[in-house]
Formats: sequence, C-alpha cells, structure tokens
Amino acid sequence: MFKNYLKITFRNLKRHKGYSFINIAGLSVGMACFTLILLFSQYEFSYESHHQNADRIYRVNVEQQLTDQVFRARSSPVPLAEALYNELPEVIEFTRFQSLRTFLVRSEDQKYYENEVVFSDHGALDMFTFPVLKGDKTTALKEPNTVVLTEDMATKYFGSQDPVGKSLAVENNLIGQMSIMVTGIMKNHPKNSNIQYDILISMESLRDIAPQDGYWNNWISQQLESYILLPEGHSVVEVENKIGEVFAKHKREDDKRVLKLEQFKRMHLYSAIQDTGNIRSIYIFLATGLLILLIACINFMNLSTARSANRAKEVGMRKVVGAARRQLIHQFFGETLLFSAFSMILALILVYVLLPTLNNLTGQFIRFGDIGHPKIIFSLIGIVLMVGFFSGSYPVLFLSAFKPTSVLKGILKTGRKGSLFRKILVISQFSISIALIICTIILGRQLSFMQNKELGFKKDQILVITNDSAAGNQNLQPLKTALLQNPRILGVCGSLQLPSRIGMYNNVTW
Repeated sequence: MFKNYLKITFRNLKRHKGYSFINIAGLSVGMACFTLILLFSQYEFSYESHHQNADRIYRVNVEQQLTDQVFRARSSPVPLAEALYNELPEVIEFTRFQSLRTFLVRSEDQKYYENEVVFSDHGALDMFTFPVLKGDKTTALKEPNTVVLTEDMATKYFGSQDPVGKSLAVENNLIGQMSIMVTGIMKNHPKNSNIQYDILISMESLRDIAPQDGYWNNWISQQLESYILLPEGHSVVEVENKIGEVFAKHKREDDKRVLKLEQFKRMHLYSAIQDTGNIRSIYIFLATGLLILLIACINFMNLSTARSANRAKEVGMRKVVGAARRQLIHQFFGETLLFSAFSMILALILVYVLLPTLNNLTGQFIRFGDIGHPKIIFSLIGIVLMVGFFSGSYPVLFLSAFKPTSVLKGILKTGRKGSLFRKILVISQFSISIALIICTIILGRQLSFMQNKELGFKKDQILVITNDSAAGNQNLQPLKTALLQNPRILGVCGSLQLPSRIGMYNNVTW
C-alpha cells in the first residue's frame, strides 16, 4: 500500500511540474527563513554556555533611586567581593574585573595598543571556564605582576616561542609603566561570549600602585565588576539579603544603594544594564518566522484546494473500488509530508547559501554545522511534521469528503462553509504579508535614517587619539601646535572624554 501511495505521489509530481515547483518553492522559502531565524536564536541563547558554572556565577550590581528614577550599574566598590567571600559561607569564590582603558603593551620589538586588558583576581580561572593550556591555573594570577594571555596574544607577542616565564611591559597613564611575567596561556574565548579579555593581569599587581583608602578600602566609588560563585541549590533572595547586611556594615547611613545579583548565564539576553542581546527581539524574530511559515502553509492549502477538481475523479474511482475515507486521508497526508520533506531539503540548501549574508548582517559566527545540534535537528523534524500536517489538513479533508456519485458525474459541491474558510485563508495570507511588508519598510527606513542622518560633523574625517602622556594632559598646547603644522590636519581640540560618553547617574540616555 505504501509503495502504491509513493508511486502515485511521484507520478503527480512529474505530471504537474509547475504546480509542484510552486508548492515546494513556497514551502522551501518559508522553511529557510524560519531555519535561519532558528539558528540566529539558538546562537543568542548559546552565549556563555561553555562556562560550566554559568548558572552559579552572579555579578553584583548596584541599584539606586534618585528622584523618580532607578539607576542601575554593573560596577561595584572594590572591597565588596572580597568582603562577601570572607563573611558569607555561601560565597565559594570571587573575582573582580578592573578595566583601565587602553594599554600600550610591549615585548622587545612588538608594540601594540590593546583594549581587552583587565586586572582580575586568581578566582577568575576557577569560576569561569578559561581552559589553561600552559601554566598552573591555581597559582597563575596569585602573585603580583603576573599575567595570563590568550593563544592569539601569545602568538602576537612571542611568535612560536614558549611565552611562559617571559616578560611584557604594559603602560597606561593611570598606572604608569609595569613589567609583568607570563605565567599562563589560556584558550581563545569563543565568539558567543561577552567576556573577551585577551590579557588577564593579577589583581595583586595594583596592591602597591592604587592608594589604600582611595581604592582598596573605598566603599563609596564603584570602580570595577564583582563576580561571586554560589553553591548548587542556592537561594538568590536569601543570599541577596545577606549581601545587603554585609554592605550595610560598610556604607554610610545616608547611602541608599542596594545590591542585586544578576545570573551570568542570563546576562546576554535578560540584562537591564548592559546592551548586548535582547530577549524581546528574539521573540519578535521567532514570531516573524512563524508568520512567514504560516503564509507558506496557507499558500500550499490554497493551491491544493484550487486544483482539487483535477483529483476529484481519482478520489471518486478509489471510493468506488472500495477505498475508505481513512485510507484516502493517509494517502494525501503522506503526499503533503513528502512535499514538506522535499521542501526542507531545498530549504537547507538555501540556508547554506544565505548563512554568510546572515552572519554579515548580525555580526554572528553561525556555522552550517550548527544545524547538527540536537535541539535544531528536533526542531527541523518538528517543522517538517507540523508543516506537512497543517498545510495538508484542509486539502486532505476537503478531497476525502467528495461523494463518488457526484464526482463521477462531474458535479463538485464545496458548500458555503468550505467557500468561507478558503476566503478566510486568502484574506489571512494577504493580511499577514502586507503587515510584514509594512514592518520591513518601516525598519528599513529607520536603519537608513540612523546610517545617513547628518550629525553635524564628518565621522570619517575625525581621528580620536588616546593621550597617555601625563605632561600632555596638563598642557595640550605643544601637541596641538605641532599637529597643526601638518597641512593635512584642519583642526585639533582636546577633551576629557568623548561627547558620546554618558555618565551613570544622568537623566540623559541614548
């Protein structure tokens, strides 16, 4: 029986090439769009998944209500994390990330400005999954003036040599010049991570540089990010309350700041502080993909129903020779599932072709091999079954309901209900399509506005130079005079920070 159904399906595909192409092409485009959105969403959800303790690591954020607004910051006081570790048994480990802007890094004749440089406690290598390829991760960041590099940084400054035990010179206008010894090499960070620090310098390196009261014992300023590791089965609410009690012992009575824990695993999509991913955008994309898939399914329904007259006699003859309605339903559902499977194969080819364009558009690094992820495979199988059953449901029930006596006489009666349902399908298809087209035009115009709006200055003609010289900070005039002697330089000005930088406690936001 199955062999007979399969033979009839291929015969119909061959006999009605145009109809088959339109149906398969429509389903393929819909499936390809949804698959691309699915891969995009899966990539967004995969952020920080390589960290084994991602669900137990929390960043300590600060909230403060000023006037009628609540201000949130991911920075916290320097002594906070260490105090929590010493006073709360729930805090298994801690680390702090202190970024001091751009560093000039030197190794013999190699000299570069680096942005991904951070001071951190040795707990970073235990809390986060930073696989250490060379060196001992338990001691690599314990001593002052020690550093752990990523593979790329090690190759950049030392080539093929073993960098462990060798020295680097780092220079910054805030700390001056410092000589640090390489004690470890860690694997390059995956692209789906918001922690991309290439150079980890031990926090102890700041012990003799930063002032004791102004930095190490300063509970007022928020200068770095603090992370803590909690045990399995912990209660976030209880730990937050205990953290608040510890903080209350060190802050002033009029200090209204409140500490909140933010789970590391959820930061990329759910954070209200850092601008990375956005879970609402993911839901909107998924909803758009489902609507596109729905349009393709409705298109399949309408085309199948429109050519029902061509298969009416086949249905009539089958019923005359004894075929039950259940058998006809099985046959037609089998055909739609086969259409759906063919469409998915073509959709995967389209995904393979369009994936580089998607990566360029989103800045992601999705590979075609990501389709092999179990969640994606089960999702694609679910799409094939869902599209097959949904798009074939009405045509199957419509065709299998024909009365053989009427059909063989050439009389086709569809009834008012069937006619109304088909009208609803057509109206729904056009309504969804028009709505998506309108949204696309609006988004396109908005992006065009952001990219082409006159800002009052020419971005590509302005060069920003970070000034690491203390003398230059005190008196910019000599540098300004020297630069203006170059006829290709039209103007020079100095600024403490860029106009685009907005402070934490400010009513103005982007």
